[in-house]
Parts: sequence; structure tokens; C-alpha cells
Amino acid sequence: MITIEFELSRDVEQAANDVRDRVARVRGTLPSEADDPIVAKVDVNAQPIFWIALSSDRHNGLELSETADVVLKERLQRLPGVGSVFIGGERRYAMRVWLDSQRMASRRVTTQDVERAVSSENAEIPGGRVEGTNREFAVRTRGELTTPEEFAAIVVAQNGTDVVRLGDVADVQVGPEDERTAARWNGQQAVGLGIVKQKNSSTLEVAERGSKSLPDLQTLLPGRNEARRRLRFLDVHSGFDHRSLSHDRRRDVPRGARRFWSS
Repeated sequence: MITIEFELSRDVEQAANDVRDRVARVRGTLPSEADDPIVAKVDVNAQPIFWIALSSDRHNGLELSETADVVLKERLQRLPGVGSVFIGGERRYAMRVWLDSQRMASRRVTTQDVERAVSSENAEIPGGRVEGTNREFAVRTRGELTTPEEFAAIVVAQNGTDVVRLGDVADVQVGPEDERTAARWNGQQAVGLGIVKQKNSSTLEVAERGSKSLPDLQTLLPGRNEARRRLRFLDVHSGFDHRSLSHDRRRDVPRGARRFWSS
């Protein structure tokens, strides 16, 4: 994400249009697989008013992210006055392919060969339909791969009887889709849920409801009681952590919140 700040004397609408014009000029130079750039004005009221940190000694970032997205996010969005919930430090499941240059060179395989093979083999296409007198069934050809073993078995090259599979030139593992951002709670890996209030809602009332919702949210967490104690409330407006009351008067932000993000 790129953030642009302008002088107060600059017209915001005109500045936004100028940025869109400049971005549109270079759109053709971006990679073909890149998503279209989105230019949007930042709403100061659309920032999280408090954070809930989710961490565990027994669950990794992928499992924490899944719990935050599937279990906690929906419940928090139901609270009166909550507009949206942002998940920080999220880890989404993905299949990671780590290419080995030495093994690729010995088998005469290029990166393009691997990319082409994975794109063509890992695809699910419709297979048509079966029509009856009163019913119709959709038929699909199962081609989407789901396990490391299935990906490792993809044929990336073949020279006569010599078949080169993806597992011969790469290590395939299930891992996070993106590791460019991270969240920390007291030095431990965590996932943060940032709560954004509705436009006309009271900041204090929404924050209070979020704090009071913790006991109910903790009962939804998987695992035993010791794992459930890893849910913490960080009120970035009141200046203290509701759990530890570690107030820092240098800034009106809790210590835990300042340490929460790391790049």
C-alpha cells in the first residue's frame, strides 16, 4: 500500500483525480497477473478504535488467523455500533513451492516450465451437464490440487522416458500466502482484530462493549482454558491496556499497542 499526503491548501478531489490519472498511465507496465490498482481517499473515521490481540502457545499463525476470521470476526461485527473488523497480521493458507536451483539445473528445468505445469495442472474446469426428464446434474472435472503430495506429483518436464516431477526440483509445503506483515503481543506471534466503529456511534460505548464481550469470545476459542487466556483487549484511545493497565504518558497509546505491529 502507498500512502500519499497533500498540503492542506490542495483540493482533495482534484488531488485524487490527479493520482488516478498518473496510476492509469503506468497500468500497462505492471505485470499481467497484477490486480488493478485502487485509488481511494482515506477516511479518518475508518480507523480501528481498539484492537483485540489473539495469541497462543500451541497454535501457529495460520490457525490463529482462521479462528479470528471464522469465529471471532463475525461475532464482533454483531456488536452494536461496530462498522467493520480488520484482521492484522493475518496468515492465509497457501501451497508454497520452494524451487531448488541446483536440482533444476541438473534436470534442465526452468522456472517457466514449473509455472506452466502448475498453472495447467492445478485447474478445475466444468465438464458439462447431464440432463434428464425432470432433473439436471452439473458435471465437473476435478483438477484442483489440495495437498503437497498432489502438487509434488505434477510433471514439469519429460525427455523420453525421463519424467521430472515438481517434487524432484522443489520442496512443496503448506504455509502462509504472505509473510510481509506480522503482529506481536508481548513479543509473541499474534493476530489482531481491529474494530472500526460506525460513523455516528460513540467511541467510548463501542470500546466498552468490545471489552465486555471478551469473556463470551474466550468461550468460543478452541483448546483448553490455558489457550483461551491469550485474548487481550487493547483500547488505543483510552491510553491503557484493560488487562495490564500499563499506562504510558509519553503518548496516549498503550505500550502493548505500540509493540503490537512489527515489519
